[in-house]
Amino acid sequence: ALGASQRVRSITVVAKDNNTGRVYVGGSDVASTVNRGLGAGDVLTHTAASGWLDLADVYVDVDVSGEGVDYYAVKA
Repeated sequence: ALGASQRVRSITVVAKDNNTGRVYVGGSDVASTVNRGLGAGDVLTHTAASGWLDLADVYVDVDVSGEGVDYYAVKA
């Protein structure tokens, strides 16, 4: 998970600029077969439809071990 349980209104995930592989963002089942992923520097923003989402429900998977994301969230 991206973080401990915390309610947020929206989250922006940014794939690190020095990543060489793709980064996949999703639920606990996230994998390269679930979505096309983010390339280095790509940005994904998600706003909760129900008023809030929980950071503990957002997961990241990477093609290359040690690569990752930065994220910014707006508290609910």
